[in-house]
Amino acid sequence: MKSMNKSIIIFFVGLLVISCESDFAPPHDNVPFGGFVRFEESIASGTIDIADPSAKFEATLVAPSANVSNYELAVTVVKADTTIGPALLKSVTSFPSALEILPSEIASAVNMQVTDLKPGDRIDLAATVTRMDGQEFTASDFTGDLLNPGQRQAMQFSIFLVCAFNASDAVGQYLIVTDPFVTSLDFERPIEAVAGPGENQITFINMFSHPEAYDIVVTVDDPAAGSASVSKQPAWHCDNFGCPWGEGRVEGAGLFFSCTGFLTLDLTHTVDAGSFGTFKMELQKQ
Repeated sequence: MKSMNKSIIIFFVGLLVISCESDFAPPHDNVPFGGFVRFEESIASGTIDIADPSAKFEATLVAPSANVSNYELAVTVVKADTTIGPALLKSVTSFPSALEILPSEIASAVNMQVTDLKPGDRIDLAATVTRMDGQEFTASDFTGDLLNPGQRQAMQFSIFLVCAFNASDAVGQYLIVTDPFVTSLDFERPIEAVAGPGENQITFINMFSHPEAYDIVVTVDDPAAGSASVSKQPAWHCDNFGCPWGEGRVEGAGLFFSCTGFLTLDLTHTVDAGSFGTFKMELQKQ
């Protein structure tokens, strides 16, 4: 027994010596961090008032792992009837850096006149980051919600050119063009949007085509900027997906541009048992 105790003491003394004198590091400590950047501020999308000559998008870029040599940003202009790009917009080589994006820069990158940029246009930005060892990364190399500033936020984001909200322009028929939660049971069915029940509110009739026929009310909180929100309300039902958790609800915020009939919302889906997470939904007026 004494011999065994002595062996144990020698073993732990050996570990102590290794920890104090060796350069040994666990294998995972030797794996380079991925090359990515993020915004210092919490920005998932931005707006530019195209009617203001001095308007621009501004954010501070940081490289948390301090291993980025180049941040290359590509731009795509998305209009109601066409898409232009992608094209190289700019490169950033030092961090932290004050990122500025001007309408004139956007137009020049895609060979347009700045007067061709109109309220309601969406400017999609996608980054390619080069790590100091030469390896490249894009948004698809990182997991996580685009709203999470520690993940892909500055790797892939959008800027919207603002147009003031007008309820009479917003009414009509829409189609869901983006719904990663796959909430709708019929993506081909046009969704009727009607004014009300309140001022600067639009109701989408049975938005997700469920038998329970849940209507969704979207409130435009700032008509001048088109910022919108959805208060927590029933939207779909688990029975229609074969899950046991009952009524599904949505809540969130986004932008509603009545001049082009485009609505984008980051919706959180919940049931009584908890949350499924937040997903970006987009609708386009037909």
